Amino acid sequence: MVAPTPLSGQDPAARSADRDPVVARVRSAGGPIDNACYSCSCGLVFAASVSTTVACPHCGASQAW
Repeated sequence: MVAPTPLSGQDPAARSADRDPVVARVRSAGGPIDNACYSCSCGLVFAASVSTTVACPHCGASQAW
């Protein structure tokens, strides 16, 4: 089976970025930064990268995701 080729000869992701200047700007800046705000049972509220293994920097308790 032969894979279809884009009509313009350009990667589909690149074509969508060309049409949306906001997408192009975010990609040229290195992409989105995925941070979340967590509140721990010890009372600390902190920002950390989105992950399934986030620990409170104050008490070390693991945070639910």
